[in-house]
Amino acid sequence: MAPIYEKELSELNIPVFSDSSSKSLEQVEIQTIMSVLKIINNPLQDIPLITVLRSSIANFTDNDLVQIRLADRSENFYNAMLKARVSVESELSQKITNFINMLEKWKMMEQYTTLDELIWQIYEDSNYYNYVGLLNNGKLRQANLKMLFEKARQYEQASFKGLYNFINFIDKIKTNNKDVGAAKIIGENEDVVRIMSIHKSKGLEFPVVFLSGTSKKFNQRDLNDNILMHQDLGFGAKYINYERRIEYNTLAKEALKIKLKTESLSEEMRILYVALTRAKEKLYITGIEKDFWKSIKEKEELIQIYNGDKINTNLIKKYKSYLDWIELVYLNCKEEMKELLQICEHSYEEFVSSGKEEEEQIDLVELLKSEVGSQRAEVGNQTSEGDKCRK
Repeated sequence: MAPIYEKELSELNIPVFSDSSSKSLEQVEIQTIMSVLKIINNPLQDIPLITVLRSSIANFTDNDLVQIRLADRSENFYNAMLKARVSVESELSQKITNFINMLEKWKMMEQYTTLDELIWQIYEDSNYYNYVGLLNNGKLRQANLKMLFEKARQYEQASFKGLYNFINFIDKIKTNNKDVGAAKIIGENEDVVRIMSIHKSKGLEFPVVFLSGTSKKFNQRDLNDNILMHQDLGFGAKYINYERRIEYNTLAKEALKIKLKTESLSEEMRILYVALTRAKEKLYITGIEKDFWKSIKEKEELIQIYNGDKINTNLIKKYKSYLDWIELVYLNCKEEMKELLQICEHSYEEFVSSGKEEEEQIDLVELLKSEVGSQRAEVGNQTSEGDKCRK
């Protein structure tokens, strides 16, 4: 989820820093330059060639591409372009000539220059680096292009040579769903919105914290494996009878499953404690439920059934998300929680309708600053108040 939050905040011009960034190799500017490198290596590749032609590097229109294709429908696009140069109108012919000359220049440079020098020369000749700087999130796009330049230099310094090998190296990273690391234009110590996992937030404090995605279910898929293992109790396997074609859990596996589930829930409690203690002044907890009030009513009934000062262990084991646990605590201690916790429910329609009127949009950063400032004036060093917003 971090890349999604980072993207949305960036589009709102809110400075943001994320430890887990989106995959830079999937960005348009990187894909465009990689397409340039591919046609320098082999111009007979239609998809990379058309990608470059339709970009700001070559500025060919859809009508231009149609005319080129009509020059020869059976040939690859590069050869069709060479044939079209002598048959189309002068303006398009000159555009083709300029592009081919630029491509030939880069192909010549590739033979005697380093890969990083070639990439920077492409930036300068095509003016692509300056162009992306004028787009939305221009600084980040330029930082991505710089990152590709640096990766090319590091690649050749590691005793690897050649454009062809570098292209294969990048393609292999993408195929394996990995990344070379997204470029950063904002540091983690600056006045920004920081996005991080709960584990990485341990030991840190912030004026305002958003604990998001609390309705996500705990990951307990490992408990369904055919063989369960425990460092102290050993292992328990599922019994499989191939002749009768039946299978079932053995007593050993069932025992291990109960033990591992208990330990897993204990670890989730420790993680939730860390998350709830990071805010100095204000904590927002967000989650999504299909039927909020129905869920609340169900929990209230169960709490009454297991009437007691503390929440019954069976209830904790029944529910499998942070949001459920927080609701249980709230409903079990309503009087004590009134001054600490406020519940707000919002429907999907509210967010859709609020986004229609652009002039009514509120600056999130200014809103938080004003709220935090007013709270400091009122309560000084009082224990932080939490707001739980339900969507």
